[in-house]
Amino acid sequence: MRTTLWKLLSNDVENHSLKYGITIPMIQRDYAQGRLNPKSVEIRNQFVSDIKDSIIKVKNGGAEPLELDFVYGYIQNDIFYPLDGQQRLTTLYLLHWYLAFKDGILPNYSKKLSRFTYQIRQTSNDFFRKILDLNISDISIFDSENTISEYIKDQSWFLTRWSADNTIFSCLNVIDLLHSKFYNSGITLKELIDEDEPPIVFNFLDIEELGISDDLYIKMNARGVSLTGFENLKAELSKLIKDSNFNTTYLYEYQHTEGISNFDMYTYFITKVDTVWSDFFWNLRNKETNIYDDKLLNLLSFVALTNQALSLPDSFENTRNKFISGEYLPSFYQFIESGLLTEETIVNYIDILDFLVERYKVYSGYNSFGNHRFSLNDILTEKAFQDNYSLLATERIRLYAVMHFLPLVRNLENGAEELLRIERIIANLSSVNNVYNNYEDLNNSLKGLDGIIKNYSGDIYQQFISTEVSGFYKEQITEEEIKIILINKSEKWSALINEIELDPYLQGHILLLLKYSGIWDNYKSDPSLDWNEEDSLLLYTALKNYFSIYKMYFTNDGVKDYDKQLFRSAMLSIGDYLIYSKNFHFVDNKTNRDISWKRFFRESDNSKYAKSLDVLKQLFDETDLNLSDKENLKNIINKYKPAVNDWRLYFLNNPEFIFRLSGYVYFEKDNNLVYLLNASKYSVKALEMRTLLLQKKLSKLGITTEISYSQEHSKSIISQIGKRKSKVIYDYNSADEFTIIERGKGASSYNSDKQIIEYIVNNYN
Repeated sequence: MRTTLWKLLSNDVENHSLKYGITIPMIQRDYAQGRLNPKSVEIRNQFVSDIKDSIIKVKNGGAEPLELDFVYGYIQNDIFYPLDGQQRLTTLYLLHWYLAFKDGILPNYSKKLSRFTYQIRQTSNDFFRKILDLNISDISIFDSENTISEYIKDQSWFLTRWSADNTIFSCLNVIDLLHSKFYNSGITLKELIDEDEPPIVFNFLDIEELGISDDLYIKMNARGVSLTGFENLKAELSKLIKDSNFNTTYLYEYQHTEGISNFDMYTYFITKVDTVWSDFFWNLRNKETNIYDDKLLNLLSFVALTNQALSLPDSFENTRNKFISGEYLPSFYQFIESGLLTEETIVNYIDILDFLVERYKVYSGYNSFGNHRFSLNDILTEKAFQDNYSLLATERIRLYAVMHFLPLVRNLENGAEELLRIERIIANLSSVNNVYNNYEDLNNSLKGLDGIIKNYSGDIYQQFISTEVSGFYKEQITEEEIKIILINKSEKWSALINEIELDPYLQGHILLLLKYSGIWDNYKSDPSLDWNEEDSLLLYTALKNYFSIYKMYFTNDGVKDYDKQLFRSAMLSIGDYLIYSKNFHFVDNKTNRDISWKRFFRESDNSKYAKSLDVLKQLFDETDLNLSDKENLKNIINKYKPAVNDWRLYFLNNPEFIFRLSGYVYFEKDNNLVYLLNASKYSVKALEMRTLLLQKKLSKLGITTEISYSQEHSKSIISQIGKRKSKVIYDYNSADEFTIIERGKGASSYNSDKQIIEYIVNNYN
């Protein structure tokens, strides 16, 4: 029997006597929709929003009421005791109370509203009685920043211990939510309780009429499984599509037993979501719980957030952070509240689901190629299915490319090859090391990618070199243009470019080798790269040889791990190659945005790095491919080290100091003072080189020492020799000398390592 809460409270239910209204029985739990955990917040926000939307639509005419399914229970002594529906009924009741209160007519309806009671706790029931006595004329709650819950808690009848009542706590939270949603909505109580056009209805069922005892029903109901997040979203999303102005804009072919039909988006979505799409995800389900729709939800989140990063970058950052923290849950309500369910997102979502299931003919050919730049499967069935909202910009850019290019290439004769070219370009553009420092960088790249997509006509290479591309690292865009021209020259050039790009450490970024071989500067003077056969051969050979030399020294992880820092020592013997980021660094193999070899390579056309790059080029040019890497490095050191007469000698003679700490060094006093740093910034706790060298020389003589920071002298000093406390301090300010301070002897100074060592040997053995 379809009815309303107001009819139950009015004892207006056919063939049933509810003279004393509704009582939530003892067997029920506390009212939970007002709790503060993410799931409860999600449920009440969704429910209240649905109620509000339904009232407005019915009020405006023509809409069907919102149906809240069944409310089960039994009737005893003219009282209805709900066994299922307590949460919905309580929220509905609070809405009736709030609208009566807001409209200033609460006294007129308090008698009927008093027919809703709670047996669970007396405190809960007292609360429902007391709020009926509130009078809007006595307060200015609607003109102040205070919440209604704060006003209620300030009443003399509100006992402090009531705040510990879970039902009362939840009611207060829901009342505040209702106030935020309905105060300026124009909705009145009379519209909510309209008998002719009720906006909210449910099916009322007395289980005793079915011959089911309440005990049996409770046991049966306890085994029930509530709707999953995606089932709720599926219903709401279907409705949104049906009511949208773009539903009939898109026609989808659907093959069935009687042939092929063209469906609008709504029909297509509801047909496939419960069949082939669900079948696909069922095979990926959690085998223990049989749950799979979390993957469907996460995929939609992934698509929606990526689109928002393009259209509303500020909102994207805020939304993503709330998903990461758990404040937001992947659900229809949250998607709507966050502005995520746009027309484009829904279209992209359907396209991706179709691709996953159908895998289109073009995908089979594309997948047959080896040496992919990134895995489409990894993005679509791993990254996009995970509950992971902090995904890297690189992955979002690649997803965006996949979403938009798949429909464009699926019907091309060379679609598989074209998709491979697109993959190659997008991989190279999106993986430049640490370009994406914030969401604005991501937004710029998505805009640039969007421009490529909108102008796409079936040939990504031709489009890339003939139209302006933006949104990515400028030098990488230029690099891609050069490589496309080279690839189009011949199979030989194409094979070489692909071989270099597939190097695991370079990851498609070969600017360094293009620069060293002369090709980069050739392009700057002649963008057509229209060479004669002789020049082409010379440049091809140069590029191939530089790549061979690079491979001699670099592995998949960066520079080889040479004993005694042989590679960096060879570099130092040629010249000062250190790169600067807050302080100077010897360059490491990690992906650090500022001090890695990847950054070193990326700046190959940057004049600020010219000195360092020239050192590496000279090392490459001094390399003989007929010798081993170690032979080459030793030869270079032997050739250039004799001419070194500056701070570099410290490290050439003591290579273990290069990464004694962080690899950062700080120079002072015209480079005469050299400090090893624990981190990128200089601090007084840095280790000064002359002190380290003294410690090393004493150690060779069998004398142990300790270095520690001295608060008194604001620097690190030798604080212990053997078992005796002492202070050995190097000072370059007044004189290039060591000072040793000993208990009972005072201070004495020595202007050479030899003198201080001789003193220590004679006095500390």
